Amino acid sequence: MPQFNNSFEPAFKYPIKWSVGDNNFDDAEKNPKTISLCIPVESIPDLINHLMALESDHMKHKDGKVWIFESKSEKEVQVVYLNGKGREGTYSSVFGNINPQKIAESSSEMPF
Repeated sequence: MPQFNNSFEPAFKYPIKWSVGDNNFDDAEKNPKTISLCIPVESIPDLINHLMALESDHMKHKDGKVWIFESKSEKEVQVVYLNGKGREGTYSSVFGNINPQKIAESSSEMPF
């Protein structure tokens, strides 16, 4: 559960920019929208560390469904979420940033 009374420490040096817009490729009729992630190179190590921290923190795991292309079916698996805020732009686009709260590193030391 988020702790809103603490000061915010971002997980990434620079936020990830995301956008959703119209698909201009051959499959636009089947898939009318595309998503793009703009990940600053300097934030890649932070992103990897954040994902590894999410993997280690079982409290952040949720049940979710993913699409398996080969079998054309959904499968329920454990997932984690990266959330961001966004807004509507021009020309049917939506955009925003992702920069979650940094996950505190767990200590293997006993507290006593």
